[in-house]
Amino acid sequence: MVYPVNPDNEAVMGIPCYPDVKHLPRVPDLAIICTPAEKVPETIRECGEKGILGVIIISAGFKETGESGNELESRILTEKKKFDGMRIIGPNCLG
Repeated sequence: MVYPVNPDNEAVMGIPCYPDVKHLPRVPDLAIICTPAEKVPETIRECGEKGILGVIIISAGFKETGESGNELESRILTEKKKFDGMRIIGPNCLG
């Protein structure tokens, strides 16, 4: 099952959206993140809190953009360490 998460839309291509990860009806096996880079660390934390331990980050704008992007990528790793067994592919990855 696919669960789109988007706080600004009620549906994506006819599939109902959820306002955030914590409102998902079930725990998915995988989260695919394609939000703006500055929201990714928070989204990683939300995934971990929900129990989603497989993540692909499609978003760009991290260490390849300089010091601020490098800091964002470090924050992702800090969040990841809070959730034992979490695996992340990316950022800048289609999986």
